[in-house]
Amino acid sequence: MSLEKITINDTEFVLDDMNEEAKAQLEAIVYTDAYIKNLRNRISMAETAKIAYLKALKHLTKEDA
Repeated sequence: MSLEKITINDTEFVLDDMNEEAKAQLEAIVYTDAYIKNLRNRISMAETAKIAYLKALKHLTKEDA
């Protein structure tokens, strides 16, 4: 039987050996990592939109000149 393990700072831990508080901290880390990934994706989308807005503005200002 294979035990579920996690590596933190180059140290391997068996999940079944963790107490409930440690498991709660691990769950918080997993949630936070997912939240950070979501924020990075949203930032990327906003940066892409900004580029499109800048291109549109540049195009519009050329037409007005």
